[in-house]
Amino acid sequence: MLGFLQKIPNKWKIAIVIALIAFLLIMVSLFTKSEPTGMPVDTNLENEQENDLEENIEEVEVEPEVIEPEEPKYRAPLTYEGIDYEINKRPYAIYVENSPQARPQSGLDKADIVYEVLAEGGITRFVGIYQSQKPETIGPIRSAREYMLDIAGDYDAVVVHAGGSPGAMNRIQKEQLPTLSEIINGAYFKRESFRKAPHNVYSHIDLLDQGAKARGFRETYTLPKLTFVLDDVEAKGEQYSEVVIPYTSGYQVKYIYDEHTNQYHRFINNMPHNDLTTGQQLRTKNLFIAYARHNVLDQAGRLAINIQANGKGHVLQQGKVQEVTWRYEQGLMRFYVAGQEIPYYPGNTWIQVVPDVVSVSLQD
Repeated sequence: MLGFLQKIPNKWKIAIVIALIAFLLIMVSLFTKSEPTGMPVDTNLENEQENDLEENIEEVEVEPEVIEPEEPKYRAPLTYEGIDYEINKRPYAIYVENSPQARPQSGLDKADIVYEVLAEGGITRFVGIYQSQKPETIGPIRSAREYMLDIAGDYDAVVVHAGGSPGAMNRIQKEQLPTLSEIINGAYFKRESFRKAPHNVYSHIDLLDQGAKARGFRETYTLPKLTFVLDDVEAKGEQYSEVVIPYTSGYQVKYIYDEHTNQYHRFINNMPHNDLTTGQQLRTKNLFIAYARHNVLDQAGRLAINIQANGKGHVLQQGKVQEVTWRYEQGLMRFYVAGQEIPYYPGNTWIQVVPDVVSVSLQD
């Protein structure tokens, strides 16, 4: 074979090679399956093929990762709200005025628990229990009444006031109650110039701490046991978003539930009841209404309110209302349905003590 090729002239050898190359090119073009450039693509066929592939692929559901909320390092004893430090200080029970000349007040929004009670003349007054927060200023601070001393005693609190009724002052002296009175301990209070006396007595927690230390009050204390449930536990009761409490004609209190804040926003005489310092409307997570017996003691209209007894009431939480009974047990006014105590939700609490002859109005 090699001998034969050697006998062929070179010009024929070149022709043979060219012919072989041409033959190979023709064969490659015939057996290549690629489509010519510019040819339309059958997209319907491609989609059908993709759908067939998807149907044959086993679907795998991926469960979303559930991140459990981190448990707070500490919780406030009277609100159960998470905080970064341990609370180990004795509470203050501060008596705050609510006459028109005293509004708007300062510091009520920072109280853990607030009681609203009647004083003489149809005027209401607040007993703010302070432990977990330190507002810039608190006031106007006014005088004590005996049933207000009972409330302070329930929380083993230091009483902060500006004088008091004869009965309250006699009891303070007789029982040697831990009190800071502006009339006697004026160094731990301040008289503000933007209001006229007697509506201008204020203080703050640092000043009161100095006073409590100077007077040698014990720092240990005993709080009542409170039961809390977390927000994901649904409240029981009928759905009502508004309650009106007509103490007197000039003291109509209203709360409207706001589902966005999950709190009850407070109004006084149909106007938002705001804090003077922060400008924010007062609000509460837990709203308790207790109907209690009120008796007039003297011609000045001073009252006796029996908060250490029992009666009917309402509890409002998460936009729902329950009719309840309240009893003074284990050192505190407690609220029950069918013998079961109503727990608190984490947050602040307002307790409205109203005469048992008053009817509140509930609205959707």
